[in-house]
This record gives sequence, structure tokens and C-alpha cells, in this order.
Amino acid sequence: MRRAARIALIGLAASLFFECTAAHGDDKAAEAVALLDRARTLEDLRGEGALPLVLRARIRTENDSGPLEGTYSLTWFAANRWHEELRLGSFKRVRDGVDGGYRQVRSLDFQPQSVFDVDRLLGGVPRVKLTPKETAGNAHTRKVNGVEMSCIEIRAKDSAERGFCFDPAGGLLLHMEVRSYRGDEIEVSDFGGVATLGTKKFPTQMKLERPREKPVNVDVEELGAAPGDTSSLPAADPARSDFWGTCNDAVPAVLTHHVAPIYPHDMNGIPENGKATVYTCASKPMARPPI
Repeated sequence: MRRAARIALIGLAASLFFECTAAHGDDKAAEAVALLDRARTLEDLRGEGALPLVLRARIRTENDSGPLEGTYSLTWFAANRWHEELRLGSFKRVRDGVDGGYRQVRSLDFQPQSVFDVDRLLGGVPRVKLTPKETAGNAHTRKVNGVEMSCIEIRAKDSAERGFCFDPAGGLLLHMEVRSYRGDEIEVSDFGGVATLGTKKFPTQMKLERPREKPVNVDVEELGAAPGDTSSLPAADPARSDFWGTCNDAVPAVLTHHVAPIYPHDMNGIPENGKATVYTCASKPMARPPI
């Protein structure tokens, strides 16, 4: 009888332990999502509670020829009324917000990787969306660059694809790690300083580093209220610009099928690599194309 009672007590204690552990894990997962949501609310200059604004920044990086400098400017009034200009070296891109997206003019048929990097830095955590196969790992404290931060990992299956670390007091994103387009490397972004506009807060110093490549730096020089009204914005010329649609509630894409490329034989000995970006707009599910 005593042995049966002892077994029952042990079973009850084990059950309580596992229930408490599971509850603790759920709390940590909820805390991770809360960290992401807080940073999105604070840093999304175009989101809920946004004010008409002017943002100006300086860009610094390098290419094979040496230092490369540029500028970024954004005047924003509403989701369909804004004007953006980005210049980096000889590259120039102009975008004007319209209903359903924006009209774009750029000096090249393609966009250099460094421009994608600038977009990622300026987009920050508001652009972060979880795919159906990703989960936010438990929140934990981690020391980065000598500073204690509140950190989370975005996981897919058993591997960490992205990591984010936030200011425990202010909630702003301070450090980001993302698996690079090469697949086997991690690119690191760091954020510092803060500019305030209404209820929004935005980093003023940003840096993205990737192994074997030159870093990209963005320094915000101005964040303030936009003067005048939408009549001061330039109007995009449909005959000289391309329309790019946007969808703010789009579900992030998930890779379901992969076919390795076949490279020309005479290219196998050339140590070149890079990223190819394909833009598409799907209004309904697409069938898998024949191979």
C-alpha cells in the first residue's frame, strides 16, 4: 500500500513538473512574439499612428573601385501618397506611392545587392513576417557587443534562420542575424541611436555586414514632420515609370519545390556567385509549372 502511494506521489510530482515546464515555455514563446510586436509598433514609420514625415539618410559602402556613397530621402503622407529617392554611386531609384503600390524609375534594369541591403536596414523589424513553417523561439537574455539584450530566434524545423535582439528597456531592435542568400553564412545587422517622431522611434545608425563583402552603413540625418501637404509631392509619369504592386497582408512565400540550376560547362571554373531576385504578383494560387 505504501509502495503504491509512493509511486502515485512520484507520478503526481512528475506531472506537475512537466506542466510547469510547458507553461514556462509557453510564457517565453509569448514573450518572444511580444518583443517582435512591440518593436514593429515603435519602428513602423508608415504603420498605425504614423504622422506625415520626412526622412533623410546617408549611405556608405564600397565596391571593387573603392568607397561608394549615396543618399536616401522619403517624404510620406499616406500609404498611396509618398515620394522616395535613393542614390548610390551612379545608381538612382525613384518611387512614388499610388493606389495599390508605387510607380518606379531606376537607372538600371537590375538592383545592386547593396541597394537591397539598404532597403533591409531601413525596413528593419516591421518587415519581419513569419512563414507558416516558422515559429518564434523562446525569449532569452544574451550579451551582444558587450551589451545585454532581449533576444529571440525565428526557427524553421530544427534550425535557426533569423535572430533578433532588442533593447530590454526601450524595445527597439539593436541586433539582427539572418542566414544570407549564400545559404551557409550569416549576415549581421546592428542598430544604434534613436530619433523620435510622435509615438514612433527609429534607429539613426545602421550597419549590415556579410562575410567576404564590404559592410553597408546607413546614417539617418533627419526625421521630422513633412512640410505642406500632398500637393508638394511630384507626380509620377505613367509613361516613364513601371507600376509595382504591394500587398501588406501577403503570406510569406514557402519553398515547396526546388530544381538545381544547370550551369554552362565553361562557367564551372569561375568563382562567381550572387543572388537572382524574381518579382511576381499572384492574385490566386498558382499551379506548379511543368519541368
